[in-house]
Amino acid sequence: MKLLMFVFDAALEDIILQEFQTMGIEGWTKIPKAYGKGHRSDPLLDTHIWPGYHVLYVVKVDDPEPLKPKLRELSEKYKHRGFRVFILPLEDFI
Repeated sequence: MKLLMFVFDAALEDIILQEFQTMGIEGWTKIPKAYGKGHRSDPLLDTHIWPGYHVLYVVKVDDPEPLKPKLRELSEKYKHRGFRVFILPLEDFI
């Protein structure tokens, strides 16, 4: 099992949720507001100087391999909008 942590500009949320459907992702947890700056994007700090913010979605999957081509495509397409997916080991859950 793996835990996918999606981080992206909140302005992309509707698009990414549609992509979740096409990838068969049905369950997720949303963390609605996160601030930060990536290597490929401007800061999103929800201030008048750096407006906007990120959202985080956490998704459990048994095998991320079938999703990786689509995840890479989205990462390239939205790289300047802070889109990243972190794939973490998930040992167990209760």
